[in-house]
Amino acid sequence: MKFVILLTISLFMMPWTKQEKQSTVKIMGIPVLFWLVIGIVEYFFLIDNQMSSILTTYTIVAAGFIILSLYLYESHNKVLMIKATLSVLLITAFVYTTFIHSMIIAKDKYEGVNFEVHDISEPFTNEDTPFSVPPETARNKMLKVFGNIDNVSYFELGDLTPQIVNGETLYVAPIEASGFFKARKAGSTPGYITMSGTNPDAEANLVLGYKMQYVPSMYFSDNLQRKVRNAFPKGIFYGEPKFEIADDGKPFYTMTYGDKVSLRSGFNVKGVILIDPNTGDVKKYTKEKAPEFIDGVLNFETASLENEYFGYLAHGYWNSLFSQTDVKIPTDWGTYEGVTPIFGKNGKMYFFTDFTSPKEGVDSALGYSLIDARTGELNYYNGELVKGIMDGSAAEEVVDNTFKKEKWHGTMPVIYNVYGEPSWVVPVTDDGGLVRQYAVILASNAKVFATGSTQKEAFNKYKNALSRTDSTHRASTTSEEKNIEGDVLRVYKELDDGVTFIFILLDNSDKIFMVSSNDFPYAMFTEQGDTLKLKYADNNEQIVSVNQYQNLGID
Repeated sequence: MKFVILLTISLFMMPWTKQEKQSTVKIMGIPVLFWLVIGIVEYFFLIDNQMSSILTTYTIVAAGFIILSLYLYESHNKVLMIKATLSVLLITAFVYTTFIHSMIIAKDKYEGVNFEVHDISEPFTNEDTPFSVPPETARNKMLKVFGNIDNVSYFELGDLTPQIVNGETLYVAPIEASGFFKARKAGSTPGYITMSGTNPDAEANLVLGYKMQYVPSMYFSDNLQRKVRNAFPKGIFYGEPKFEIADDGKPFYTMTYGDKVSLRSGFNVKGVILIDPNTGDVKKYTKEKAPEFIDGVLNFETASLENEYFGYLAHGYWNSLFSQTDVKIPTDWGTYEGVTPIFGKNGKMYFFTDFTSPKEGVDSALGYSLIDARTGELNYYNGELVKGIMDGSAAEEVVDNTFKKEKWHGTMPVIYNVYGEPSWVVPVTDDGGLVRQYAVILASNAKVFATGSTQKEAFNKYKNALSRTDSTHRASTTSEEKNIEGDVLRVYKELDDGVTFIFILLDNSDKIFMVSSNDFPYAMFTEQGDTLKLKYADNNEQIVSVNQYQNLGID
């Protein structure tokens, strides 16, 4: 249909009369030919549908201006006058729908975001395992097994997608065709590769035996986007196709669909298209009815767009440019289109982004958001503990300075609520993308941080680092203070950077009680058989920090 429209309007724009031909054919031939070529390329190849549509639209306007200028030059030509009048209407409609109307409805875009504001996100402890393998690390692991594919020169590794499969957090990446001629030769792609999202030492897993004919890297009728547009010709899509697998290992692609906020402006997510790359079966689901294995109804681009609406447009378009009241800028150092996928304790995927001030030179964060990847609900966190904390780039800089000699770098920074404090968890990688360390940094004080060769080690050291600060950094905001009195069964002492940490087992509890000699110097003399009276913050962890210590034997 679009091609027919292109052809019809092109015929209208071509010269009709002899006089018109003499004066316009050389000038008009260029934009009309360019327009038709763009339309043909878009239809048959779908190289870049969004960009080609933009080029097509701008070519229409350019041709309209040419007609208008020719009319002004030859105002006695009635046919050209009619065309010029229609061109003025076309240009006016284009400018209004593309620019002016988008500015007018800026507040509508903001109000279309389903958001809630909170103080701080749910607690995260050393008993939890964050999704913290950087995409670069996972990709390097995948490329090591990529060579085991038959006729490997026909293929290339596709984009990585974080996902939970049978309770395990993974990266999944499709095997895509490598160019037009190799795609025609291969006919289909053979499968996909998976890699752990929590263990950088794990090996990637090559999964073959799937004939995937309808994929983004194929052409003509086998092209995935063409298949979807043929099934839903009036559908409105935003962003790129995303690869996911079901719990039984079967591969699928998804595309996020929605509708415009108004006219041609804005985008609201309504649901997801599910495509079987083997059979070409295409199904449409609303957000509420999407299959359970789809972790991301929203793709990365729509999540990033939602952050922009929420951050910039609270008081309209002009406010975002000038007074900038309540404007908060979503940062762009996320791993996918400015957002970083993570997984909560509930098994849901969220898109993380921190927000910073529009004022130049400010490296502190105003807050951070977690967008539910299935529902699109945006949770914004900006409580007293969060305001004024360092942003993600500052957290990376802390890591870079710490490992300057080794030339290791911080990557994929994410804020977690660690022991009641907003803290940056930052994987540390070398130039080859290999994870060397993990860093946990107190977001409100860059001097309080810890590193470890594993996440668990980094978290345990971080707890020690927090215990050396004031007591507000020791108790979780959701923990309950409890008292206990008991006899010492076992005691272990550890010296760390001049501070002794005493780990105690009592006869009437399965908790491990940690005491800092900085806070309680006499705790260094704790021995087996002593009777202790302790107050601690119970946050459902195995190791808990002691807020009050009393040795009844010494007293």
